[in-house]
Amino acid sequence: MNIILFVMTMLMLLVTMTYARIETYRTSQVSQLFFRRYMQKHERGYVNDANDKLYIDLEGTPKNQSAQPPKPQAPRAKATPRISLLYFIDKKKREGDVKGFEETKYLLKTLIDVLYKDAPFYKEAIDHNPTVIDNLIQAIIDAIDARTSEKKITKAEQLANLKLSDPILNDLLYKMLLGTPFKGVLVEETTGTEDQEDDSLKEEGKEYIAPNGYISLLNYVNLSLNRPIRVYLASQEVLLTAFGQNKDVVKEIIGMRKNLYREATHDGDVSALSQQFADAFKKLQDSRLSDKALDFTVSKTNPVVYK
Repeated sequence: MNIILFVMTMLMLLVTMTYARIETYRTSQVSQLFFRRYMQKHERGYVNDANDKLYIDLEGTPKNQSAQPPKPQAPRAKATPRISLLYFIDKKKREGDVKGFEETKYLLKTLIDVLYKDAPFYKEAIDHNPTVIDNLIQAIIDAIDARTSEKKITKAEQLANLKLSDPILNDLLYKMLLGTPFKGVLVEETTGTEDQEDDSLKEEGKEYIAPNGYISLLNYVNLSLNRPIRVYLASQEVLLTAFGQNKDVVKEIIGMRKNLYREATHDGDVSALSQQFADAFKKLQDSRLSDKALDFTVSKTNPVVYK
């Protein structure tokens, strides 16, 4: 009997102690939860207060200022690497700037000579009529003026759609603009590279076809609103046109452009580089061109890969 009483007492004691531990555990967990929430709330508040204070005390840089002084930049070039024929399609502009219009005609005539002076069809045309290119340019302008507003020329490649009244001039224009195979090119087949050409010609009067055709005039002209020629980015053919077909000068220009590009891309003063470029070559331009005909602005655009 005493043993049973003892066992029951011990069990009740264990139950009481277990319940007490459970209550202690629950209380501890609840306290920790409240404490954690309390700390999270006040910790966020502390961080927010610290950031507010930092925002108020910190002196930022205004939008119109930069942390460092801006690097010098060249003015945006209002020029084109090609020869602009804008005056050909805009009668009001050419009437308002007669000298500019005559200069454009002179540039186009010189460019045609640069591109085709060794071509048999060009030589034959000049031999037959020394003023044929002047006639061709005037015929192009007349054909453009005769077009209705619905068929107005807006892109340089649309010049290939012109039909000139003179069949000889029309044939010349076709050959110059399309630059595709046609009669009159005397080139023999060789077993070497594609660039090799045989200097000997077949007997006069025989017809041959150019393997790749003549280069198209459209590669060197556009209808840009900016008329000055961008010397820094112009092709070799356009440079020859602008510098009196002087190959030595053009070679020097191309060499200097590479150096200027390297300096410009290594934080060089592009304004100073542009002035240096102009000082070196402006005095060597074709004497028939005006002072505003060429632009010597240098930029970080690579002139070697520019097209």
